[in-house]
Amino acid sequence: HVRNGRDRMNFNEWGNLTSDQKRHDKEDCVMVLEKKWMPPRSYQFMHSDAKLTDEQREKLIAWFGK
Repeated sequence: HVRNGRDRMNFNEWGNLTSDQKRHDKEDCVMVLEKKWMPPRSYQFMHSDAKLTDEQREKLIAWFGK
């Protein structure tokens, strides 16, 4: 999961992205959070405590700038 996630978006590389790339990635993060696609169910199966509360989800959405 980690490797696949980093292939898609690696926050360690954030400083190397253009402002358009950052904006697009932020929009993707908001969409994924709103659709409750994170964390993936397969990950939750192995890590039952890996769940976001609605409050945590809303805070992340706000942080990503929606």
